[in-house]
Amino acid sequence: MKRLLPLILLALFSSCSHPPPVERAAKIEEHRGIAYFLSFRDYDPQKVERELRRIASLGANWVSLDVALWQARFDSPEVALPMAKRYEHPVLKTVYRPDLWHHFPTDEEIEHFLNTAHGLGLKVMFKPHVHPEYTGMRVVRRGRGADPMWPGRVHMKDERDWRRWFESYGRVIEYYVGSFPFDAVCVGDELSGTYGRSREWRELISRVKAVRDIPVTCAFNWWVVVHHQKRFLVTLLRLFNLEDEVLRLMISKSGYKLEFDPGVLGQLASDTFAEYPDWTDALDWVGLNFYFPLSDKRDPSLQELREAWHRYRIPALIGEVEVSYVEGIRSWRDSIGKPLLFTEGGWGKWDYAAKYPGNWFVERRSNPELQARCYRAFFEEVYPLGIGAYFWDWAEPGFSPEGGPAEEVIREFWGKRRSEVETNGG
Repeated sequence: MKRLLPLILLALFSSCSHPPPVERAAKIEEHRGIAYFLSFRDYDPQKVERELRRIASLGANWVSLDVALWQARFDSPEVALPMAKRYEHPVLKTVYRPDLWHHFPTDEEIEHFLNTAHGLGLKVMFKPHVHPEYTGMRVVRRGRGADPMWPGRVHMKDERDWRRWFESYGRVIEYYVGSFPFDAVCVGDELSGTYGRSREWRELISRVKAVRDIPVTCAFNWWVVVHHQKRFLVTLLRLFNLEDEVLRLMISKSGYKLEFDPGVLGQLASDTFAEYPDWTDALDWVGLNFYFPLSDKRDPSLQELREAWHRYRIPALIGEVEVSYVEGIRSWRDSIGKPLLFTEGGWGKWDYAAKYPGNWFVERRSNPELQARCYRAFFEEVYPLGIGAYFWDWAEPGFSPEGGPAEEVIREFWGKRRSEVETNGG
């Protein structure tokens, strides 16, 4: 669900020719990464140790430690740690919410995770998410609506609240960067409503760097490459107040039923179309989450998936347009002049996994073979564009490649990469 609404921006792509073969970015440490969302369940040290050993056996050299922060509402200027058990953090604000689908690990649990990962030769990137409990929208299924707690829904009422939000959010990142030996930090994940606030993000990054000189990235939503190529058209849409209509059209074609409180649709459209960041120069690596839709078919072939990264036809206001994800990614990467890191992406083990990757609100008929084909197409067509990728998510059974053919695809490709590095002397 959290990646569904950005589909509106695909309508801004124009037809493009098949690009030349992709090439690997300038040599830099490769991130063979797996995301580990440490918020789905109570912490089990033995299970964490087993799973990190399994991740290392794939040829991984990084894991992202993904954690979920809490806001009461999308416009609440304070974030907190949602705890499934009664726990008072010595520095940060906590809320006792055992009924939520996610909770935050204790300092002792984070320390154990880091020690285990480092002992296995895995570097760890700290990557917080923000999940407002009330977003002003509902996903309706079987006649019942539920708030998706979509992390892109952060929108403050005024400048004073924006200052308070960045102060509260930054305090969390500063604490964990200063208290634990993380090897990198992702300062934002899919926070589209905030990425237009250049001054605040630059200040937050400076605050983090002042605590410790640690590599910093930020995970932008995949549609940022559309903004890069079609900023003029985006400007026109905003000038003529057409964002709401484009959003409404794409939602109607998505097959999902969404309900919005008054004013929320307009806010959401405005925030989405304002995504383009102009502060990527402040980052060490520029992150891109890669939940690109690839096929409307239930069970597309590998060749269809590979071709979709270069040519994908989608419905628009009139007719269809052809898009090239590879061309857009390459062009944006070259324009920012910083290493591009695929910070998050993956596919579930079910039918239609390539239609809306990352969407949890789908009918899940098992199809692990499709998941494996999605991984293989990504490795073959897209992976060389960046300095590595983090696959979502080992801790969530539906998305995890563990135990299925996708795990063998990862092992195969990362095994090749390790052999190449050793052969080339690093």
